[in-house]
Order: sequence, then C-alpha cells, then structure tokens
Amino acid sequence: MMRPTVFSSKAVISSSSLSASLAGAKIIEKGGNIFDAAIAVSSVLSVTQNNLCGLGGDAFALVRYNGRVKGYNGSGKSSRNVNRGLYFELGYSRIPERGIYSAITVPGLVDLWNSLYLEYATMRFSDLISDAIKYAETGFYITRHYEESLIASSPILGQYNWSNQFMPYGKIPAEGDLFIQKDLAGTLREIAEEGPRSFYDGYLSDIIFKAMEKTNLLIDSKDLSDHKTLAANPVKSTYMDYDVFETAPNSQGATVNYWLALLEQKIQNKIPRPVDIVESGLEAYRWRSMFIGDPERMPFNGDLLSKGAGPYYNNPRVPEDKGDTTYFSISDANGNSISMIQSNYMGFGSGIIPEGTGFVLQNRGSYFTLDDKHHNSLEPRKRTFHTLAACIIEKDGELVYSLGTMGGDIQPQVQVQIITGLINQDLMPQEAIERPRWAFPATIYEQPSVLNVEDTSLINENETRLRINPMKYSSSFGTAQVTALLNGRVAGGSDPRGDGFSIPV
Repeated sequence: MMRPTVFSSKAVISSSSLSASLAGAKIIEKGGNIFDAAIAVSSVLSVTQNNLCGLGGDAFALVRYNGRVKGYNGSGKSSRNVNRGLYFELGYSRIPERGIYSAITVPGLVDLWNSLYLEYATMRFSDLISDAIKYAETGFYITRHYEESLIASSPILGQYNWSNQFMPYGKIPAEGDLFIQKDLAGTLREIAEEGPRSFYDGYLSDIIFKAMEKTNLLIDSKDLSDHKTLAANPVKSTYMDYDVFETAPNSQGATVNYWLALLEQKIQNKIPRPVDIVESGLEAYRWRSMFIGDPERMPFNGDLLSKGAGPYYNNPRVPEDKGDTTYFSISDANGNSISMIQSNYMGFGSGIIPEGTGFVLQNRGSYFTLDDKHHNSLEPRKRTFHTLAACIIEKDGELVYSLGTMGGDIQPQVQVQIITGLINQDLMPQEAIERPRWAFPATIYEQPSVLNVEDTSLINENETRLRINPMKYSSSFGTAQVTALLNGRVAGGSDPRGDGFSIPV
C-alpha cells in the first residue's frame, strides 16, 4: 500500500482536499460535531475544488445519527423556462454541454447546507464556513490536479466569462501558485451573514438573479426561490449480512443495491470472481437505464430492486462520461456518519459565472435528452438522472462503513469494487481504495463496449464481451474516500488518485 489507513478514537475525515479535511478537523477540535464539520468541509471544497463542485452545483448526502440513516437530495430542477421546443427552435439536436443553454438547472448545494445546519449543527453557521471565506479571500495553493483541470477546460471554457476568473492576466495558474477568488469570497461572506437560504430567496438571491438576467440565463428568481432540498429515504438492501444504504433516485445509488443482489447469487466462495462482478454490473447498468429518474415523475420503491433489466435505450448521440465530482465522508466513534457528494457535472460546469458572484453554474442539465420518448427527456421543473451516489453500510444495526467516489457514470462500479474488497476480502479502507480498478464507461443512453483496466491481470479478455483497454492508474477510475468504525476505532482511507487525505481527529 502507498498510504496507511488512519485511526482515531474520536473521528476521521476523508475528503479529496487536504485543506477541506483540516478545516473539518479544526471544527471538531473546537467542540463541533461531525455535521458541523461536514458544512466546513463542503464549503472549503467549493473553493479549493470548485472545478469539481462549487456553489453552482448539486449535492446528495446520507446521514447516520442516533442509529438512523436519512437521505438528502440536493439536486436542482430544470428551469421553468426550458423545454425541448426551445432547443429545436435554436437549431440544436441535443442540449449543449457548455454555455448558457447548458446552465438550466438550479444549484442545490447551498440549500443542502441549510438542511444539515438546521437539523444537526451546534455551532454558528458563520464559523463553519470561515475557512472557506479565508481560502477564497487570501487564496489557496493550486495542486497538480487542479492545474490539469484548468488546462483541460481552458480550450472549451475560455470563450465564456469563466476565463476572467480562472485565467487571470490571460494565463492559467500553475501548480503551487496562490489562487485568489475575491468575488467568491464576497458571496460566501454574504451566505455567512444572512444564512444559506439567502442564496435562494434573500438579498443574495437578488444579486444572483440580476447577474443571471444580465447574462441571459434561463434560470429566474422563482426557480431559485422554489428550490428545496428533498428528504429522501435511502434505498436499502442486504449483501452478505450487511445492510447497504444508498442515496435514492434521481441519484444512481440504487444501481449498487441491485448489482450487489445479482452478485450475491453468483458467489460460490467468499471472494467473487472479477468476471462475475463485471457481468453482474452490465446487467445492473441495463436496469439503471430503465428505473432511475426524477422521483416525482418516476416513483421508486424497493420492489424495483427485484425487477429484471431490459434492453438499453438506443441513442446514436449520447453525452460523453465526463463527470467531475468531489466526495467526502466523516464518521465518529459514536456511530454517527455523513456520506456526502457534490458536483458541477463536467469540469467547471457550464463555464458561466453570474457576474460578480465568483461561482460557476453547473451543466448538469446537459444530461437530459431531447427525445420525448425517453424518461429522462427534458421538461420544465424536472430533475435529471443524477450520477451522484453516496453509501453507508451497517452490520447488526451498527455503523461499519461510509464511502463514495467521484467518477460520473462509473461511480457504482467503483463503489462495488471497494465494497467487495471491504466485505468479501476483509481489506482495510486504504487497501480497498488503492487496489487496481476497472471501469466500463456508459451513460444511461448506451450499451458499454470497453472495459478500461489499471491492471490487465484483473480479468481475462476471453471472459468478457467487452474489449479490454489498459490505462494508467489515474482519477479516470474515480477518487474514493472511506471512513469506518472497526472494533470501536474510527478508521479512514483516501484515494491517491486524487488530492485528498484522511485526517484523524
């Protein structure tokens, strides 16, 4: 192993940003609980990893508190001003992946902070996001992965006002450069003073709406004020005598529940064969393409976990799997935990910054299709199928693991590989994270054809219908975090494919 699993008698924070993990640890050391810490971690991530998720993105969370697991859906609906006809009138056959016509769903992250704060927090909200304000106001040092994201995004997003903030003086900041975001600091300061709901129906929302209106964005003040985080019961299933909780649709988390149910039927010895995991996954992804969507339009219940999968929907033009996301987990010795994931969708989202606010609006709405026969077809006030997924696992009614990963459509694949490592092979969190991975890229609109592998010995090409494609050990296979409660000790691991660290408190 490249890194050790960390342990604590109190709590462990695992995120994909060292600054964020340290901010959360500082809150707990000041007497806050792990949910206070979660707001601190999430807000710092919206500064130091706003390429993956900023204030303009969405979030989902699972919370385990006092022995009960609850789910929160912080994804925003499409604007009331969008419909398929608008795009056809503009000459589009599909929703653009960048620009103002991709920025069509309401950002949900900040209101999820509000839900967590009202239900679980013990400290003043302004104290919880003080480090985020500091990193925006005085700067943070750019990491190699952040620089790579800037380089990859600049040819696409340089044409939008994104370049004013992320290419100061006309060039891309390099690894080790101090990066300051004054406008973002101002927005965060306003949230600290007025509270998170100000983003949606307060003084700050007026500023945001006027900036959106000036940029000709379709999201309006009513779209913002109508947004509310959904309390959504997690999807629960049993695997090898463990209870697995996943974020409910429109999150794709239930794919993991269905997949594990299929896999358990194939296991002859304790350790499943890689080929059985892959083949079960292909079946699970067919199921995913049929049964996961906006929960208000496609009601989901546990009975769907027993329904078989059908054929893939055939769409000759599908969005590429470019999900950029950040995930974190915090657990304490009392069995409380939060498993939270937040995202812009693609790197830096739409590339559109409401003038003066410092945050980029997500492009999550570009995952909709304009085909009216598909359940994920664009309509006003609709939540799109969402690649974000978070997991908590119990055994005998006690917390064992809290985990998740970035990676867009491949998130269930990374989760299942980590879960089978933890449960079937008794691996420690860091070891389960660092094992070589495979992934078959696939949106809900297409059938997978390629299996990317970090190690060609993982699976024999003759065992699968997929073409084997060797790739380097990298974040294209997800960057995962795990916290756990093992024999009374809190443990944690963080993915070396990303920038994160597990911090024991």
